[in-house]
Amino acid sequence: MENGKLGWGGITLGMTRAVAEEALGGGRLTVRRDSYVDVCGEYFSTVERHGQSIRIDWSATTPEGVIDVIAVSYGGAERMAYDDDLSQAAVAAVPELVPQTEEESGDCPRRYPSFLVLRSDPEQAINLKPSGEGVFFLTAVGCID
Repeated sequence: MENGKLGWGGITLGMTRAVAEEALGGGRLTVRRDSYVDVCGEYFSTVERHGQSIRIDWSATTPEGVIDVIAVSYGGAERMAYDDDLSQAAVAAVPELVPQTEEESGDCPRRYPSFLVLRSDPEQAINLKPSGEGVFFLTAVGCID
């Protein structure tokens, strides 16, 4: 987390492409169009950072387009970890994260350990995919389908 924004490898949600390019070493990022996406991520770039593949989803192709989603692929033992374990590790790294809840019928809230939001800004979230998929998303809540 940097300046109240979720991020990875020096880039954060809401950062413009121009600023992200500078943060990633100054090279120009290639932005492609993904016609299969309905929510966010119609425009994206892929980079390697700290040995991990990262997909950056943009609001637009221009240098003023901002980061909507950062998808980080990971491997090793973490790939097969349970959602609760990944959730606990994320909260340990960023104590500001809290599991999202949704009201079920009655007054019993259901907890989703794989969907964490920032306490100070619940419009930013981490979405951990089920075990074995090996990817997590730092995302604006409005970008979750």
